[in-house]
Amino acid sequence: MRLAVTLLLVVGVGHVFVFASLCPPEWQRFGDSCYVMMTQRMSWHEADQSCREMDASLAVPNSAPEQKFMWELFLQTFDNNPEVSLWIGCNDIAEEGTWKQCPLKGGNHSLYENWKAGQPDNVAGGDCGVLGLRLNGQWDDQDCGLRRHVACEYHIPRSNGPATFCLTTEAEGSMSPKCLVGHILRKLPIWGVVSCGKACRSRPRCRSFNVLKNSRGDWECQLNSATRLEAGEENMEEINNCYFFDL
Repeated sequence: MRLAVTLLLVVGVGHVFVFASLCPPEWQRFGDSCYVMMTQRMSWHEADQSCREMDASLAVPNSAPEQKFMWELFLQTFDNNPEVSLWIGCNDIAEEGTWKQCPLKGGNHSLYENWKAGQPDNVAGGDCGVLGLRLNGQWDDQDCGLRRHVACEYHIPRSNGPATFCLTTEAEGSMSPKCLVGHILRKLPIWGVVSCGKACRSRPRCRSFNVLKNSRGDWECQLNSATRLEAGEENMEEINNCYFFDL
């Protein structure tokens, strides 16, 4: 009879697990964030919701280097020929003239801003910010209902030390392709073991997680509401390319 044992996996500087990746496929790393350009056109509110569904937010450039990175990534995504502007997180929806996320020109602050001269001007009820296509990426305010492309940003959680998770293995040390079933809280695009574990730690109800290669060939992070002990061995199933981790 093969016995399962628990291996304490430490992922830190110089200790990288084979699945460890701070950004999921199709996302790009810059600084402490991951970014993705969504090619679908949608309203600002739809864009905001789409980013939130990925545990991300509408991106906002907070420095000149970040602005340059986002603009170049936008152009690259559309082969230097996008047809419309790019929604970002700036908005004054709640109160006209009070822009969330993006400071105005001339204010008593040292924060980064990149508004085009004379913007925002609230023409046609513009309450939402874009990187303007014909403005070489400078910020403009536009009607939130217009259909634009979208930039989402995921802030990578910081840690003061290495991340530690417990991986189920067999007695001889081989990894066991077993996962917890029946207790999934949420499924996320693969962030790698580190980010999947941190996503679990950031949710009070999450007690463990699975890293699974799904039928499409994509890696997936599954957050669970129970530990292996709490769920019982009857809820541990052998699944190809699936690995279970306790916090």
